[in-house]
Amino acid sequence: MKKIIIILFMVASAIIFSGCASSQHPYGGSNAVDKAVVGAVLGGITGAVVGHQSGERDAGAAVGAAVGAVGGYAWGNEQDKRLARQQGGGQQVIYQQSQQPQVIYRQPPPAPRPVIRRDSSWGHDPRGGYVLQRRVVVRQHMPPPPPRCW
Repeated sequence: MKKIIIILFMVASAIIFSGCASSQHPYGGSNAVDKAVVGAVLGGITGAVVGHQSGERDAGAAVGAAVGAVGGYAWGNEQDKRLARQQGGGQQVIYQQSQQPQVIYRQPPPAPRPVIRRDSSWGHDPRGGYVLQRRVVVRQHMPPPPPRCW
């Protein structure tokens, strides 16, 4: 029972950590990590099957996972290098800072909207009783303050 819990914990850890190292990230990612995880899982399964035949299933799974992870990482790293050569073309990119001043245009604030305030209250009716009095006040917004000099 204890071995099953340990194996399940290892598989869950591999799944959790492989989710954090995904190559589907918008800023790019590494094929090496993804392939290492796939290699570890496949190597662990293969090692467990081969180890079961010799009576050492746990040791075979551990060795298979380690060998699969190393092989998967090497394969993924090679794919990353090939992809970098294809995208970059082997050219060196040089960035230079421009000596020209940059002009920043500031957009004026939007025109002010009128402020509409609705008030309602209960007032006394001269004929007796109470009346709901409603009042709508519309006033223009105050002009914006003059711009500050920084």
